[in-house]
Amino acid sequence: MFTTLRARLIASYVLIIFVTLAFAAATLPVLLRGYQDQATWARLEDQLELSARAVAGLWRESLSAAELLAQLPEIAAGPGGRLLLLDASGEVLADTAGTLVGQQIPQVTRQRRPGRQYFFGEFRTPLGQRMLYVALPLTPRLAQRTLILAQVAPAGGLRALADLGRRLLVAGAVALALALLLALLLARSISRPLARITQATEEVARGNLDHRLAVEGPDEVRRLAERFNAMAQEVKRSRQAQRDFVANVSHDLKTPLTSIQGFAQALLDGTASGRAARREAAQVICDEAARMNRMVEQLLELARWDAGQITIAQESVDLPQLLRMCQERMGWQAQQKGVELTVEVRPLPPLRGDSDRLMQVLTNLLDNALTYTPAGGSVTLAAAEVKDQAEVEITVTDTGPGIPAEELARIFERFYRVDKARAGRGAGLGLAIVKEIVEAHGGRVWAESSVGLGTRFVVRLPAAQRV
Repeated sequence: MFTTLRARLIASYVLIIFVTLAFAAATLPVLLRGYQDQATWARLEDQLELSARAVAGLWRESLSAAELLAQLPEIAAGPGGRLLLLDASGEVLADTAGTLVGQQIPQVTRQRRPGRQYFFGEFRTPLGQRMLYVALPLTPRLAQRTLILAQVAPAGGLRALADLGRRLLVAGAVALALALLLALLLARSISRPLARITQATEEVARGNLDHRLAVEGPDEVRRLAERFNAMAQEVKRSRQAQRDFVANVSHDLKTPLTSIQGFAQALLDGTASGRAARREAAQVICDEAARMNRMVEQLLELARWDAGQITIAQESVDLPQLLRMCQERMGWQAQQKGVELTVEVRPLPPLRGDSDRLMQVLTNLLDNALTYTPAGGSVTLAAAEVKDQAEVEITVTDTGPGIPAEELARIFERFYRVDKARAGRGAGLGLAIVKEIVEAHGGRVWAESSVGLGTRFVVRLPAAQRV
């Protein structure tokens, strides 16, 4: 019955309103009873002022208490009023109604109104009726003793409260109707944005990754819409990256496989009949198989990075020695290409990390620089301390053709290659692996380039604290 959020909100509002009205209905008679008593005492006090003056004007020594009250003008007692004369002990000596003579009213001497000489209180008649009174001690000049004049009235009964309760019931019904209308509007204002978000998630689930939410409404709904749009954009990018990944892997595997198949077929059908031809065919098959093996290893390594299966060692790294080792390892390749490879090292702070992984970063960057630097050019590997940021900066600078500005933001993407014509050189995974290793060390990597002047790769790593 209450399966939707809107229905549950309306039901909760109705329940809260009902409980509130029921509590008010239960407590209001108690509160109103006290208010009625206070109003009755105030009215009796005003009437008692007139009655006391009238009693003082009629006082005679020979009159009894009953005779005195009998001569009291009706206006003094007030409309429907009732007067009692009591002695100091609270015994009723006279009653204008004649029914309470002889009854003891002890409350007269127990409750005094603050700052006044009046007494006030309540008592019950022999028939159980609850009566309220206000009393005033009188000591006329001709009296032998102190008498107490009490103005009495019945307390408000359940009939008056019941009449008020009926009026309140009508008012409560009107308030409930208005509250229900407000609850409907409020529930609608809350459920409508959620319904739009639900519809948007269904659109994305159906594959419509271009669907976006309008950023409007309360702050919470706006933030939710913004995060949903960002999530949808990220899902779209991930889906596109997955498609690109499959396409690129298929393309990069197809080229070497085609070469292997072609030369293997040449060996089988005897097309490569001469010794030199067979050797050439075998060499091509070997090179293409090695290329495929390198690509598969890179793919497996990236998969392990994504799965969090690679652990970075935390050991002391001798960075100057690491740079010299890179120079020795890549020197032969630089010599073969006719490129000058130099290393510049300045005083460096301690560095902690994984030496093997950092060697992989440097050799990947150097291999990339040597690949795209023409003969006669130069590649420089340098390291220096960034003192104001407690970091070590490693740079690889070449004098190659440079990278267009619009390409710089994508060079660390998997399978992305700036020079599509040289796709056979690599799979476009080396820089992606570099980025994973550097970020695993708590660092960052980026590239700066000017077309026709060269490219500079920058690696920033946090320096270890000196002991």
